[in-house]
Amino acid sequence: MTDSGNGQAARVLELYYKVEEVAFLLRFSNKWVRERMNAGEFGAGVVDVRGDVRIPASGVNRFLALHHRVYDIDVRRANAGRLRRQLARKALNGEVQTSGRT
Repeated sequence: MTDSGNGQAARVLELYYKVEEVAFLLRFSNKWVRERMNAGEFGAGVVDVRGDVRIPASGVNRFLALHHRVYDIDVRRANAGRLRRQLARKALNGEVQTSGRT
């Protein structure tokens, strides 16, 4: 972490996405994302708050790193780098609802 100038370490916030948001970004169904989540492919950072499951952006990046090419139902190939950029752009533009964690 970097120093925030006052002697304290800067906080890093992790972005979290709903299952529906990850499904939209990866062009898969909600069911498919839940299956991958249950198989542990998004890592251990998945959070379930009263049935509202959130997947950390680092988990999505982990999944993309493990799967260099992702195919949707139309068999169109999507580059993992492009998906990462879309994910980051949508987060910056506020197009996806995220929550932070310290």
